[in-house]
Amino acid sequence: KQAYYAMKRAYAPVLFTFVQNKDGSTDLVVVNDTLSIVPFEVEIGKKDGAGNREKLRTICAEAPANGVYRENIGKIEAEDGRYLYAEGENVHAIYSPSFWKGFAFESDYTVAAEQVSEEEVLLKITAKKFLKGLAVTAENNEEISYSDNYIDVQAGETVCIVAKRKGGLKADAFSLTDFSGREKKI
Repeated sequence: KQAYYAMKRAYAPVLFTFVQNKDGSTDLVVVNDTLSIVPFEVEIGKKDGAGNREKLRTICAEAPANGVYRENIGKIEAEDGRYLYAEGENVHAIYSPSFWKGFAFESDYTVAAEQVSEEEVLLKITAKKFLKGLAVTAENNEEISYSDNYIDVQAGETVCIVAKRKGGLKADAFSLTDFSGREKKI
């Protein structure tokens, strides 16, 4: 299931991502699979696990209809504990040129579970520090439909996950495991 949600994000009609070039420089790439021009404004910068940011620049541009927008950001050196981000309206992209080598992931987050109905639970996950690869599971997990169940949450942000199961689902039925391997039960 983890691959499903990654593929769902990768095949979104508009995708913001970072690409490292052969010369070591990094590009912001916006892939627009819609039939309309997509104007956007994103802030590009570096963050650490606690959410401290260093803004590098703001990009205001348009992704062409059924096309690709690409802008070189320059050579971004791998730094322990920091990663590249792009943020804007409905835009959250992160990138580590070192594939997270040297990044100390800490399991510091809260979870609130709300029983929406007999068959639906809303999970609100708030990260105090950058939360990488959080997997949400429950007993008979294959019977549950999630809005997403494998996420990254940047420090200070809250992500909501909707979980549904025909025949009933309880708010205290979930187990969460993050990239550091720590497990939290609700």
